[in-house]
Amino acid sequence: MSERRFKIYKLKFHGPLHLSKGKEDYDESADILHSDTLKSAIFVSALQLFGKEVLGDNEGKSFFESFKVSSAFPFCAGEFFFPKPYARIQDIAGVNPENESKQSKTLKKIAFIGKSYFEDLLNGAQRQINENHILNGGEYLSDNSSLITINKSGKKELLPIVVSEVNQRVTIPREYGIDSTPFYMERIFFGEQSGLFFIIDINDNSELENKIDASMKLLGENGIGTDKSVGNGNFVFFKEEITIKVPDNTNHQFNLSLFCPEKQELSESMLETSSYQLLKRGGFIANPSNIHNSTLRKRSVHMFGEGSIFSTPQKLEGKVVNLKPKTDQIKHPVWRDGRAIFLPILPKPE
Repeated sequence: MSERRFKIYKLKFHGPLHLSKGKEDYDESADILHSDTLKSAIFVSALQLFGKEVLGDNEGKSFFESFKVSSAFPFCAGEFFFPKPYARIQDIAGVNPENESKQSKTLKKIAFIGKSYFEDLLNGAQRQINENHILNGGEYLSDNSSLITINKSGKKELLPIVVSEVNQRVTIPREYGIDSTPFYMERIFFGEQSGLFFIIDINDNSELENKIDASMKLLGENGIGTDKSVGNGNFVFFKEEITIKVPDNTNHQFNLSLFCPEKQELSESMLETSSYQLLKRGGFIANPSNIHNSTLRKRSVHMFGEGSIFSTPQKLEGKVVNLKPKTDQIKHPVWRDGRAIFLPILPKPE
């Protein structure tokens, strides 16, 4: 076992956040800020600040390839949460065999795993889950005592991680004579000590890091996600480091970002012994220089979701893809980053 050290950005939100799931409706928000969305948002902010310096000779592709980011996952107080892998995880300690069906449903509901449990998963430790560590309605798993606080009555209670609220909204038509249309939007709210964090792999490039810091500051002021014009998605960020204990010898890799592989990185035999989910990625174009293009949709691409486990000793990388739609209105590439940050993992024996 060894340790890997990473730089992280912690995003502390001023108000609510809605993250699109790629559907036309807004009644459900995603709880992960995917790496491709995050990277594109940083690029748009960098483009506003630095212009042609960011575009370079290949219309911005070099900027996308100059660093990697993970997707952004929740944190609370001193705990960092990671996505549950698409594979078997530990059982719950002391559960009666007659309740195996209930246990299976409980384990399936867990979406995020605290750092201690996550490191055990990576290193193949056969640690059983304490049912008392399943938090926030069953979606979070953590044994971190920093999540517990003492209220005014002297009783222990869990710090709020994230809650959601669904509100009815009304579209305002731009053309006279068209009726308004009601719709519902879910917004998520983070607790006072909670937010999202992501890992960045930047190879100690201080000049690039300064540009990213400036871009992140502008992004926080402008907001990220849906409904930024009414204050959604505004944040401030803090930079820290995190160490993660990983196994030394394994032929399996766990991705913390969306992953769009090069053709030669995949094989049928590898996929047969891997565990993964495919996500369709697309959405609307963000162009600070031409807001009219924001009504145009990118082409779609499928990527492997966070928490996928690939059975291969090969170092996986991924690629940046151009999702420019087939229209003459768009004269520039529309890059989407499918390069992922991976961690080695020892899979649980069947």
